[in-house]
Amino acid sequence: MPANFAHSAAFRHYHDRSVSLRRISPLLGLLLIVPAAVVGCPPGTLEDPDRFIDASTTCPPGYDVPKDLFAKRCVQNCHSKKDKKGKLDLESPDVASRLIGVPSGNADCAVHLLIDPADPDQSYLLEKLEDSSPACGKQMPNTPKKATAAERDCVRQWVSGLVGADSGAGGAAGASASDSGGDE
Repeated sequence: MPANFAHSAAFRHYHDRSVSLRRISPLLGLLLIVPAAVVGCPPGTLEDPDRFIDASTTCPPGYDVPKDLFAKRCVQNCHSKKDKKGKLDLESPDVASRLIGVPSGNADCAVHLLIDPADPDQSYLLEKLEDSSPACGKQMPNTPKKATAAERDCVRQWVSGLVGADSGAGGAAGASASDSGGDE
């Protein structure tokens, strides 16, 4: 009888435990599912970081467009001092002098100034970054990963700062650092 009692107690312990787990497991599932449904997943993916950026962002103070953007995104394959695709060198010091009032290196678009000092918003450099179908050629950078909204905003502020327009936060800091030589 004692052996039977031990078997019986063990069985009841196992049975009671499995019943309580069966009761709890749906609750655990709800605890995991309900918050995800209520909160939801954030829009966008890591492949599409623009969906996570606040449209009102400004360029961070001290951001240097030639060093922080051109050198990393434009110089590697296309616009180095050696390659100069489109007759554009974004690597050598004093990048601004090769952009302000300078016509596009593309003969079909020579009427477009890379940076238009009279109307910075009409600068061809901005069109090439922002427009998926620019007047000539392809949108830049010509890679699967295009410039983000924040990067485009920084270039726009930098361009405005170069020609003396009201550039907002970060634009003047980036312009003065770049205007003084680019590669220090």
